Parts: sequence; C-alpha cells; structure tokens
Amino acid sequence: MIELSDRKICMPSVVSFDQNGKTIVGAHPKDAISDKTVIGIKRLIGRSYDEDAMELQKLKKMIPYEIIPPDSEEEEEEEAWIKLTNGKKYSPAYIASLIIGRLIDETAKCRGNTYASHAVIAVPPFFDQDRTFALRGAAERHSPCVDVIDESLAASLYYLTKTNRQKGCFAVIDLGGGSFDISIVNASNGLSGPDMKTIATKHVDSVTGVDLDHAIMELLLRRLEQETGEKIHKLGLSAHSSVVRREAERAKIEFFSSSALHSRINLAVRCVQGISEQLEICLERSEFEDSMKEAILKVKDLCWICLKEANMKPKQVDEIILVGGMSRVPRVWEIVEEIFGKRPSEEVNPDEAVALGAAIKANLIANKNENLVSYSL
Repeated sequence: MIELSDRKICMPSVVSFDQNGKTIVGAHPKDAISDKTVIGIKRLIGRSYDEDAMELQKLKKMIPYEIIPPDSEEEEEEEAWIKLTNGKKYSPAYIASLIIGRLIDETAKCRGNTYASHAVIAVPPFFDQDRTFALRGAAERHSPCVDVIDESLAASLYYLTKTNRQKGCFAVIDLGGGSFDISIVNASNGLSGPDMKTIATKHVDSVTGVDLDHAIMELLLRRLEQETGEKIHKLGLSAHSSVVRREAERAKIEFFSSSALHSRINLAVRCVQGISEQLEICLERSEFEDSMKEAILKVKDLCWICLKEANMKPKQVDEIILVGGMSRVPRVWEIVEEIFGKRPSEEVNPDEAVALGAAIKANLIANKNENLVSYSL
C-alpha cells in the first residue's frame, strides 16, 4: 500500500473539474465540486448505452452527471459516455485512466520518480470481456498491463499469504463503492503453492456505496421536509447538492467507524441576503440502518444463491473474507455469521485486501513464478 501525497493510503475513485478546468483526482467526496464531479465510474465502464439501458436508468438517479450515447458516430465502441453540467463530455475509460494515472504517479514519487514498468489490474469477478478490456485499456494509457486478476482471487491470495496457508475454501464477500459480489474460491495445493479457482460467483448492481450514499441523501431530504414543512426544491437542495452529499458521506463514515447512536447534520438550507441559514438535524443510527434494509436482504439472498450454484453447504466454507468499506456495517457481519455459522476473518483489512493480493501477484510475475496462481474471469 502506497501512502499518497495527502498522507492517506486509500484514495476515493473520484474525479472533479474545478472552475478553471483543472482536474482533481482522488479528492474526498466532501471536498469535491458536486456538479462537476464523477463518482461511481466502475458501474459505467464497459457498459453499452443501448444493451445496459435498464442499469443505466437506475444509476442516473444517483449521480450528479448525465449518461449519454457515445460522443461521436465514429466511436467504434458503444460504451455510454458522461456529460457534466459544464457541457464537457468524457468516456468512462478516460475517467478511469485519470484515477489509475494518479496512482501510478504517486507510486513513482515513492520510488524516486522511477515509474513501474508494468501493472497488474484487479477487476470484479463478474466483469465480462468487454468491461475487463475497457479497464485494461484505461491502465495501458499509462503502463503496460501484464495481468488481470479477479478481485476475489486477489483477496484470497492475500489471506493465504498472511495466514501462511496453502489450501482452503473461502467465501469472498465484496461490498464496495462500485460493486457487490460474492464468490466461492477453492485453493488447493499446487506444485509451487496454492492453486486457486473460482467455483461460483454472483453479483447485484444495486447494493454498492453509491446506492447507500443515495439512500442516506434521500433520508436527509425527507427529514428536511419534515423539519421545515417546505418542499425540497424551495430550499434549493436536491439529492445531488454538494452540501447534502458531503453531510451524507460524513454521517456514513461516522456510523461505519463507531458505535455512535446518532450523527448531527448541518445543512445550509437557503440564502437570505447572501447569508446562509443553517439547519441542524439529528440522524439516528436506527434510521441509517433502516435505509440499508433492502441492501442487507440482498446480501443474505446472494450468499444463499452463490452457495447453491457452488453445490455447497455453509459449513463446507472454511473462511469468510469481507472486502470493501460497506462490509464494516455490523449488520453485515451478523448476517454472514447467521448463514455460515462463523464470524468473518479478522485477519484481512477490507480496504487493503484486493490491492495487496494484486501486489503479491505482481511480485510472483516479477520473479518469474507465474504459475503459482491460476484464475478464471
């Protein structure tokens, strides 16, 4: 894991454009300029504007930018593009390349401005050939991509390395900002180490950090209407307002990282003669957890569906590996324990497992031990 120039290890997949056209990559959502900010790009990359129309319609409600057809008829791919409020148009692959480029630049700074010669990219296990190709292309704008590894296998590889194990059957449950999936991974003894294969994988698009952020923002807006007795449009706020997004993000982090029973939200609801009027709302943890009920039920359903596809019973799974920020929600841990009869592993940091697994894979390739891990996409 590389410490970034702002002293942080994890970088949000966020790209903003300021008034002067300057590109800001990796700014925290609370610092971003909402109507000129791109979030949730993983949900869009490699998506066809026509073939994925239903998924794009759902996503449109939650993001502060437009989703449009390819910018030119000359475009060979059918990938949906985005359009910001300033009229600028971008392909998702271009936005992804900006994020990957920032990471590569930061890595070089840590190595005396020496750039890595190649890259290993981790992708969600449900990505098809088109989406994987699009992400690989985004990486190759900066560095040759020597390998693509399934995120669930990367997390499993890191777990095996850290615990010094050679085999086992793992359920990898990934609840991240742009995807939710569960994979059953089997690791057996190979000639030179664990040989890993994905037995089954299932995903759903509507349970991600983007969806949760939107649910919290809608909750805040409903509470505002109750508190003020006015319709939201009269207050000059919407689900895409930067102030609402900032406070929703802050409340989410507070509930994720502590056992706090409530979070105090401060919103500038209107301007009178240039002076912002502040309104304080107390958001209860119970309300926050209620906003996640649908997501939690889908976690439960998807676990059972994946086990059925793998033709396995819960007790046959040796370890549960949780990945992604949303996996920290206490109710997720409870659901997983109810299904599998054991608590998820505490050996793995949900934010770091995939990156470190990809780094281990890169090290194996660099040392010419490429056959240590076999994988499927």
